[in-house]
Formats: sequence, C-alpha cells, structure tokens
Amino acid sequence: MFLRLTSPQRLTAVLLIALGLGVACGPAAAPTPTKAAAPVAAPTATATAVPAAPKRGGKITVVVAGEPVTMSVSASPNPAPSNYGPLSDSLTERDFEKGIIVPVLAEKWEMIDSKTWRFYLQKNVKFWNGEAFTPEGVIADLEWESSPANKARLPRYVQDTTGKVVAPYTVELICAAPCALLPNGMFHLKFQAPQWAKDNPELYKTTSVSNGPYKLAEYKRGESMKLTRFEEYWGPARYDGYLGAQLAKLPPVEEATIIWRGEAKVRAAMVATGEAHVAMDIGVQNRTLVPKFVASLPGTENDVLRLNSRADPLMKDKRFRQALVYAIDRETITKTILGGLSKPIDLPFAPGSVGWTDDIARFPYNPTKARQLIKEGGFEGGKVTMATTSTDPTRNELFQAILGYWEAVGLKTQLIPVEAALATQVWSVGVGAISPYSVAGQFNHTNDQFDARVSLNYADCRQAYSLWRCDPDEQKWFQAKLDEASAAVGDDRQRKMAELMKWFIDEVAFPAMWTPVNIHGLKADTDYKIDGFANNVLVARMRQLQ
Repeated sequence: MFLRLTSPQRLTAVLLIALGLGVACGPAAAPTPTKAAAPVAAPTATATAVPAAPKRGGKITVVVAGEPVTMSVSASPNPAPSNYGPLSDSLTERDFEKGIIVPVLAEKWEMIDSKTWRFYLQKNVKFWNGEAFTPEGVIADLEWESSPANKARLPRYVQDTTGKVVAPYTVELICAAPCALLPNGMFHLKFQAPQWAKDNPELYKTTSVSNGPYKLAEYKRGESMKLTRFEEYWGPARYDGYLGAQLAKLPPVEEATIIWRGEAKVRAAMVATGEAHVAMDIGVQNRTLVPKFVASLPGTENDVLRLNSRADPLMKDKRFRQALVYAIDRETITKTILGGLSKPIDLPFAPGSVGWTDDIARFPYNPTKARQLIKEGGFEGGKVTMATTSTDPTRNELFQAILGYWEAVGLKTQLIPVEAALATQVWSVGVGAISPYSVAGQFNHTNDQFDARVSLNYADCRQAYSLWRCDPDEQKWFQAKLDEASAAVGDDRQRKMAELMKWFIDEVAFPAMWTPVNIHGLKADTDYKIDGFANNVLVARMRQLQ
C-alpha cells in the first residue's frame, strides 16, 4: 500500500511500525508519488553579480544529521569524522574538477611492481601535538587501518597492507594482492601522531591527534564537536580559492561547532533563524526554507538498492530481482519526489570510470513484465522487508514509493526502522554473517575510486558488506575473475572490468536507481564550495562574507 503522507503522518506511520502496529498490505494500484516538488535548476550567480569579499577568520556553526560513530580518523568505518574539517590529510586526493588523483602528503609516487608502490613524502609536516610525519608512522597507520579486523574504512579499497622505509621521506607500501589503483585509495588512509598512537592504543580508536588543517578541540557526546584551525598547518596551497595565494596554507574559518539534529526540517530551520550557518542535507522539500542552498555535484555517489540474496530465498531467484527493478518508475520518482534535480541511472558509478560500458541489460519501468516474472516464479504475495535508519523525510518518501510500486505488482512489503547504532547489522554484517532484511534501506553507494572493482565488491562474499548470495561455484568463478581484473592495468583492466560489470548488471546484483540529491542550506552571509563527496563537512571550504 502506497500512502500519500504528510510529514507528521509519515512520522506517525514510522512510529507505528516501530511499535509493531504495522499491518500487512495487499496488492495495490500503480502508485503515484506524493505531491511533486517543482523542478528547479541549480542556483547560479547573475552575470553582473560581484562576489562578496571573504572574511578572514570567524566562527561558524554547522548542523548535520548524525553523530560519527567514533572521533578517531583511523577507526571510523565512514568518512566522518576524518573528512570533517578535514581533521586528517591523506597521501592523495581527487581533484573533481580535473578528474585526477593529486598529491597531498605524498609529493609523488611510482609503481615498483604489481603489489608495491613507492611514495615520496612531504617534508616538515607536523601533527597537532608537534610530532613529525614519518614513514614509520605511515606504515603503522596503514597496517592497522588496512586490517579488516579493525573495521576501518580502508579495507574497502586495500586490505592487509604493510610497508618498509626506503629513505627518511620515502616509503614503499606493499599490498597482499595486486593493487594497480592503490594511489586512488590512499585518500582513505588517515594518520595519527605516531608516538601518541603507540602510547595510547585505546584512545587511537576513539579520538584523534592528526595533521589536518582543523584540530578536534572538544567533543561532547550526543551534543557537539568543536574544531579549531591548526595555525601550524603545513599546507598545501589548496585552500586559496577564497583568500588568495598569500593565505594559501590556512582555510578561512577559525573555529567551527558541529552539532547533530536528526530531522532535516529542523536543520533547515536552524539556518533560517540564524542559529546555524550551514545545514547539511536538508532535503529537496526544505530548500525553500533557507536563504540559499548548494546542491551536490555529480561525483562519487549514486543511489542503489542493496538486495539481500544471501538471506532472503526470494532474492536468490534472478527473476524476482528483475521484477523488483522493472516495477519501479524511476523517471516519475526523480521528477517528483526529487524535484527534477536527479535522473535515473543504469550503472552504480560515474561515467568515465574504469569498467564503464553501455553494453548492459536495462530494466526500464514495465509493471506488466514485473507481474509476468512474479507469476512465472510463483512469487505472488511474497513479502519484502526493508530496513532503514533514515529520519530524513525525502529518503523515507523514496522508500515508501519503492515499496508501493512493489505492492502494485503483487508483493507485500514492510518498512522497518532500525536504530542508527545498529546500522552495521544491516549495511556491513561481516564476512559470512547474515542480515535478516530483504533490502537494506540505504541508498548511497560511494565509488570514489572511479573503478568498477569498488562496486563489484558487493558481489564478493569475502567482503564484510556484501549481501550477495554465496554460491560456492559462482564465487569461485567470480572471485578468480575479479582478482584477475584487479591485477590488470590500462585497456586490459577496462575490458575485464566491463565484462564483469555486464554480468553484475544482468544478475541485478546491485541495481542502480538514480543520482542522489544532497542539498545544503546556507545563511545569506555564508558560502560553501562543495566537492564530489556530497556530505563531507568540509569546514575548509566554507567561508563567511564581509
């Protein structure tokens, strides 16, 4: 049953489900998404506008949806909190305007063999406590963060990696398997002061003493965190877009207080009343509540469905997975609920990525085909459960729309709220573990390597976050092909990744939905130059105007 709910009604419905009062729903007519948000174009400056002069220094308040699971830049499974500020620099990062990997803490790098890369490090880099940035420290952080047992972010890109010191500012990183794209993944290797880390192994997992342009000055659990600018920051000259080359090393804002509020409308209201300067991810429907806003750029993220074919018997059948995608009218959803700011997609990563191919199966809206497949497989009345931790009205409206389309072709559905603290039991269950839900209600898939391997990993049962069926024969074939493609470079890598992606899409392993829409509200006197990471709280890219 698809319900046209107001925000209060949606909240009531979610609470009822949480209390176990939800009822099973029978087949419904083809759903119509709720009241359309008027299509808009991204805001642009007029030709005659004169940019306001940037303000040197100042304090700002940023409100975000949720609290990071840890304040450690090393231990977090998510980009937060290391990308808040940012707190930690990395060896490399992506220049989204140029579409290339550029140096940060590494001056340059070179491939020694298929498993070894040599990085030449920047000199005179200091941590917040005055310790020096050293090859030994790089190796210590790398070994800890790349171990899957520690559940950090890095194992999504490289696992069980070690290193050796070649010279005072030169280190070789040695992968356990061929790692042709290692520099791409080094954005997720974060650093902590080496002696401090050695002396405080438990604090290493809960807080940070790093080397980014902002320091973690204060953390009040459940309330806020305060960042202060690191005045001895080493560089580099990548924050000069606002203040000019003479201030290139230091970003504009001196101090930022980051607070968390779960409701998108509340976040928007805080900007509207002047309580906050920036409100992250306020949703399409709240964009008119703020003085101005910036919309996410096409970049690293796309919205996908994470189908749990490991646990749900229905999901193990390819016909059922195909029917689910045929049943969804993505064109209507993107034009209405997403306000025309998005568009449907067929691949879960950006065009131009390694492994991109147009030679794939496609599943346009076709409810007749969906019903045919459901009848053919004997799936009529089958139940699909979707778990979500989202408190965002737009997200929940999208989930409700999808479930409504599935009910319209003869299935039963249930949306199940899950506490954010239990999210890992849904999204990253662990190798061999099983999530009890048919679908993980989490859209965002980040492929910041611009390589098919990152997306294909979701069909690799060696990965803690894979919900794919673990058929032994299929996995033996797939893992061998994936490892072979991962060791390849150049045109050979493109060809092998594209072949695997054709299989991946045909199997409906990880169906892509649409480009995400992340809208951030701003006070009239505040600017935010966002990048391709839609929800990073990059204080270094924020500024107040004179």
